[in-house]
Amino acid sequence: MGGCIGNMERVRKGFARPALSNSSKLLPELLASDDLAFRAAAYAAGSLTAGQLTARFEEDGEIVFAEAIRNLSLSRSQGTRRALHDIAWGVVRKEKHSDLVAANQYNWMEKDVRKKNLAWFADEEEASRATTRTLSMISRRQPRPTHLRLPAAWTAMPKVPQLWRKHFES
Repeated sequence: MGGCIGNMERVRKGFARPALSNSSKLLPELLASDDLAFRAAAYAAGSLTAGQLTARFEEDGEIVFAEAIRNLSLSRSQGTRRALHDIAWGVVRKEKHSDLVAANQYNWMEKDVRKKNLAWFADEEEASRATTRTLSMISRRQPRPTHLRLPAAWTAMPKVPQLWRKHFES
């Protein structure tokens, strides 16, 4: 993964972050800046939207992911988490011989943030429960055919090819 800024850019980023935390009105200016360090400060500390993240990834590439992965404000909503997830996989796809570092970093970050801030993920938990309830209602309505089941000994054999099983099911 090659998305990192140099030492002098880190210094400028360090000056821009406190300014951004004092005034969120600076975010559009930092994002539009010609200086990569100022844009990196916006990715690292700004309250960006999913659309802003995606648009900035198209322009700045891996730098967006490298800086935004530690920005906790982006973990507060499902939309920005989804955008960050997609950016992580975008980084993976751009690398010729990817080792999946970006995707794994995102997964670790999400797991850690989910453990510490469960309330931020309430919308996803509720959607998951609703999907589970819907699927269980559907499965209860439809009777399952018993005459098509294979003998237990056959289903326990993992190496029986699917075509072989289909031949004997009919």
